[in-house]
Amino acid sequence: MNEYIDIPWLFQGILSMDGLEIRGSFSRVCCMNQLPKFTPKRWVILITALIIVITVVMINKSESRIQKVNKDVEKKVFFLKKDHHKTIQDSNLPPKPLNSPKVPTQKLFEAFDSQTQDERQKFIKANLSNHDLSRKEYAWLKNRIEDKSLYIVNRNDMASMMVNQRRKDPDLYKLFIQFYEDPEETFQWREYSVQFIGQALPLQEERQIVHSKLIEIAREDKTLIAGTAMMQLVQQEGFGNIQLDFRFDDLLDKHLKSEATKTSVKMSLIGIIGKRKDVERLPLVREILKTTEDNKLRRLSIGTIGLIGDKTDCQLIKPYLKSDNKLVVKATRAALNRLIQK
Repeated sequence: MNEYIDIPWLFQGILSMDGLEIRGSFSRVCCMNQLPKFTPKRWVILITALIIVITVVMINKSESRIQKVNKDVEKKVFFLKKDHHKTIQDSNLPPKPLNSPKVPTQKLFEAFDSQTQDERQKFIKANLSNHDLSRKEYAWLKNRIEDKSLYIVNRNDMASMMVNQRRKDPDLYKLFIQFYEDPEETFQWREYSVQFIGQALPLQEERQIVHSKLIEIAREDKTLIAGTAMMQLVQQEGFGNIQLDFRFDDLLDKHLKSEATKTSVKMSLIGIIGKRKDVERLPLVREILKTTEDNKLRRLSIGTIGLIGDKTDCQLIKPYLKSDNKLVVKATRAALNRLIQK
């Protein structure tokens, strides 16, 4: 007699895990002669085998994921290395200039001659920040500035362009000396030229040449230009380009003591004394205040005394509180406030 047993559905259909398929099916009813009876021990063996199979599948799945992650990491490392290499290359390149002005072409300069004076003024002002003219452009500019028919404001701006070039011209000061010494030039342009002689001083190594020339102008010139030369000397000393010596001090004393010195020049020199805080020449300023009838010179003298004087000067300047000139009164009050606080 054949004996039959019921076996639960262990597998039916397909178990699919990461591409690995486990196929199995058992009949719901089997003949006892075809399949041994399932004892508890056999059940344990069967379940254990099933666990092993599932574990193998999971391991394969993990290895596949790891390989994928490794590939992604390798790609990222490759691109990081590539970017790093590019960064190093970029860091070795010279820095790009910031807002570099557009360099005018020779064609634009040639058009200058056909422009009106107003158009020329706009053109020059538009290129004032251009510090990198080519040699040909610079030569054109240096030659064109000699044209006496140009507006003086145009010549002034053209001179500024030349002084501020990155490529220094050590002989530029000679051009401005030429303008100063030319009697056919206007007084205003001759005075401007003295300013540019001073500004051209840092462009050359032999600065003593320009220093001496400015001293000569300050000593020999009988006009306001003497004061301009003195101011340029002080300015260049302030920039650290020269060191003023006894020649300057002697000129300062000479001009301040001389009745022939123009009032505007004396004003410039008193301003220099205040700027340099030259206490040694304070007696000269006091004397000028006592003797001058010019309210501008008086006001400047009071202001300088308030700047470098002491409390004993209060009695000297107090009477000017009653001056008819409002600006003199204002300068006196300000000077007294300074002196009282010392």
